[in-house]
Amino acid sequence: MLHPFSAFPSALLALSLAGCSGGSFKAPGQMVLDGNDVVLTALDDTRMFGKLIRTTPGGGDVAVLAGGTADLDVGSVLAADATSFYFPARTPQSGFAQSIFSIARAGGAPVKLADTLQDVNGIAVAAGRVYWTGSTANDGGGIGSVTAVPTEGGTPVVIASGQTVTGGLAVDANRVYWTVDTNPSNAAMPTGGVLSAPLAGGTPTSLATSSSHPAQIVSDGTSLFWLELGQLGIDCSTSGGQLMTLPAEGGAEPVVMASSVAGAIALAVSGSAVYLTAVGAICNAELSTDGSVVKVPRGGGVAVTLATGVPGPGAVVIDGSSLYVTTESGDTIDGAVRVEGD
Repeated sequence: MLHPFSAFPSALLALSLAGCSGGSFKAPGQMVLDGNDVVLTALDDTRMFGKLIRTTPGGGDVAVLAGGTADLDVGSVLAADATSFYFPARTPQSGFAQSIFSIARAGGAPVKLADTLQDVNGIAVAAGRVYWTGSTANDGGGIGSVTAVPTEGGTPVVIASGQTVTGGLAVDANRVYWTVDTNPSNAAMPTGGVLSAPLAGGTPTSLATSSSHPAQIVSDGTSLFWLELGQLGIDCSTSGGQLMTLPAEGGAEPVVMASSVAGAIALAVSGSAVYLTAVGAICNAELSTDGSVVKVPRGGGVAVTLATGVPGPGAVVIDGSSLYVTTESGDTIDGAVRVEGD
């Protein structure tokens, strides 16, 4: 089973919408914007322990905010609200499982919000709660749950159990959305797709079904956008990747916005377009060198490839003027792509 961001990239490609710049540093994973900086999950120099770092695209200093040691091994997923960053991490006390932590944007020590007894593969925050998807740590079965805890910590609440979660998780003002994979061994949920539930919990609603490994999902409050990874061949090639959309309330058939996107793994949504990253081949978490960055008009139309030959593109975020993409490369990447802004 493939999960978005299962491998940590190791450089940042900045595709400016008005001009380009870039930088390189160790192993960024998922990221969020923080003023002129980006905050990323990353691996330490030994690639053994995860950490949370802040840097300025274009070669700025790197500040370690948390982790990077056996005492706090930060996971690859990351969420943020106006005051804090939220992430899973292993500690000597948690063993194979991860706990949920927060750290203030202004700095300070990480605060443990909850123990999970899970491997966490998706995280989001809304309405004073942190939501995560995860499966039982070290069981290899992939069957887990969607869970929430107050941002100040407290008793976790299970939103949905028995889920073959893939790490795709999104929230808006009213609901939480997640993707599940096809799993014939999970009798309660043998078919993959997209589900949702009220933020406070309740009976999950199936919005779409899919057997093409649905992965990362985004909600803008009106529409849902998600990626389907397609099929993995025995030669490590991927095929059938798609970008899909659907009204957030459901009640309609999903629409294919872009097809034949090999290894689509990450996306970001702006007012006029959806940006996605894709890898051409993946095997044992080793990303190929023929990745791409693609722009798809929200209203439909021809998909435009912004960059090709990108070594293992991963997370992507947009701030209205620049598109930032993490990549699997140890070298400095200076952006050389110009695209239109919104």
